[in-house]
Amino acid sequence: MGTGKEMHSLFRLKASSVLSWRSGLRRSGRGNCSSWLATWLRTVHQNGITGKGIGLAIIDHPLLVGHVEYRDRLKSYEEIRVQAGGAAEMHGPAVASVAVGQTVGVAPGADLYYIASSSDEDMTIYEGTIITCDARHTVCRYLVEQHGRIVLVSDTDPAKAGCRGADGAERIVLGDRALVPAFADTHIHFSSWSFFLSAVDLRGATSNAEAAQMLNEASKASPGRKPLLAFGASAHSVRENRLLSCADLDAALPQRPVMVFKYDGHACVCNRAMLAALPQEVRSQRGLHEETGELNQEAFFRAADFVSQSVSTLDLLRGMLRGYDELAARGIGMMHSAEGVGFPRDIDVTAAAWVARGLKSPFRTRLFFQTMDIERVLRRRLPRIGGCFATALDGSFGSEDAALLAPYTHHPHDRGVLYYDQQTVSEFCRRANRAGLQVAMHAIGDAAFAQAVAALKAALEDTPRADHRHIIIHACLAAPAALEECARLGIAVAAQSAFLGWPQEPDAYLRSLLGNRADRLLPLRTMRQAGLRISLGSDAPCTVPDPIAWLHKACNHPNASESVSVGDALAMMTRESAWMSFDEKETGSLEAGKWADMAVLSRNPLAVARERLNSLRVETLFLKGRRWQGAGTLPGVAVRGIAGFAFDAARVIMR
Repeated sequence: MGTGKEMHSLFRLKASSVLSWRSGLRRSGRGNCSSWLATWLRTVHQNGITGKGIGLAIIDHPLLVGHVEYRDRLKSYEEIRVQAGGAAEMHGPAVASVAVGQTVGVAPGADLYYIASSSDEDMTIYEGTIITCDARHTVCRYLVEQHGRIVLVSDTDPAKAGCRGADGAERIVLGDRALVPAFADTHIHFSSWSFFLSAVDLRGATSNAEAAQMLNEASKASPGRKPLLAFGASAHSVRENRLLSCADLDAALPQRPVMVFKYDGHACVCNRAMLAALPQEVRSQRGLHEETGELNQEAFFRAADFVSQSVSTLDLLRGMLRGYDELAARGIGMMHSAEGVGFPRDIDVTAAAWVARGLKSPFRTRLFFQTMDIERVLRRRLPRIGGCFATALDGSFGSEDAALLAPYTHHPHDRGVLYYDQQTVSEFCRRANRAGLQVAMHAIGDAAFAQAVAALKAALEDTPRADHRHIIIHACLAAPAALEECARLGIAVAAQSAFLGWPQEPDAYLRSLLGNRADRLLPLRTMRQAGLRISLGSDAPCTVPDPIAWLHKACNHPNASESVSVGDALAMMTRESAWMSFDEKETGSLEAGKWADMAVLSRNPLAVARERLNSLRVETLFLKGRRWQGAGTLPGVAVRGIAGFAFDAARVIMR
């Protein structure tokens, strides 16, 4: 507790400081939170609020007690279970500096009371099948984890190999199970998927009549005039063999606005009440079909922007916390999330960044801002740009607007839709590449893939970068020459093996659109042989994030010649995924020195018949050596999020 004078000053400045901070965030585009928080902290310190008279107690790793940042504030230091001669570790000094550091501290006048704890009791030995997913596809018998890091991977028992502390360490015997790196989902629309977790999921409906009944029941359970949203409609998974229509929705719910998103996330169907509620900006766009209620192309994207405004921030945040727990249950410890889908003031981007900083467990979230506005990304200090929506180059096969080099088989004059001309895409890529951003773009058809390759080639010729790691998302259909050019330029592919054998978009339907070109869809083995770096992901909410399903489908491709090995498929979901977001030095494979981000599988996938890979289960997720403990509560996430941004602010002050 602070002194009376200190607390009086705090309350006196509270309102004006917070208002100043909020207005500053608005002026700075709201994304540059760290810079403004640094300015705000300086103002608080200058007004005499430094933590003087307050004591802070910290229990953490051993401290470098003589560090200039906090040595004058350190009033007590005690070590518990620390080995004699044990060296200070990075985390403790960093925490102490942010707390009471003289140049980077939040409370530089506070007194620090510190207890250091570190011992071999923090060591865990895993014994069994250790699938490292390293570049050599090494499989070992033992893995040693300590303080969240992997310290040893070996075929020799650590106790016999002289590993210090191994004799008294906890030992987990895997038995028939296997330990693999934590999985990554390298293309997910996390905010959208999190929201749709509480929407009406129609993917299980076997008929349009059943889907209409599900909507009716959902409306009764949650009455009101707010638009009722649903996801997953498909013409190919229902008995009627046609998409839900405006008439179907009117018959079920004539008064309440209803918007049903198609399974591919690139179109929707509305009833008359919803169509009437859409603003003129939406109704004037290409892709609005009044007679059927279907919206695709620009009309769909504008409508999605409009309906996103009805989603409360609180509901969005709750959905995100549930979403993290759902991902963790599938063994996923990292995601590349494409955000920016029309929420007011890009609240989904802000919320995703905030929640990611405030999680109780160290899940890795890498944001891709779906915009072609370079400045919006730079203001938020994000290193990545792109995804779908504003950076989608074409549509989808489900809406028959994926851009093709040759016409659709059943429509000899239809080649789909390119959303932008080549000059626009090339100029976007040039500007983003000059700014040092990592670029990702959606391309389904071979014409869109060729456009993406040409644009990135122009950008790299304009400003060469040896390690750019630009990405083309989906790459469902691509000419062999384009794949070779893609590999030569070092462009990676974020693919979705979940699209193979997809009930909502079955192989027979794709063959009716593409003819023999269907044999070249998602050619994983051909891509690898061309030298491409490939990762796997879900494109959720289009498919459920499920690494076991990705593994099964990649190894059991409908075109058997394009199947990959189990080892290669595992690498695509782990090592290659980490490389794609510049995380490969810290995670993605089970190697000494990396974080112990790991998943326990029910059986050894290398010993399971390919056709039975989908019988595997994820039993446990470990991040930095600790079992997943849940995403946390909203208050806890809020506090930790503030602390995370305060740490960033401290680094800004230091610079």
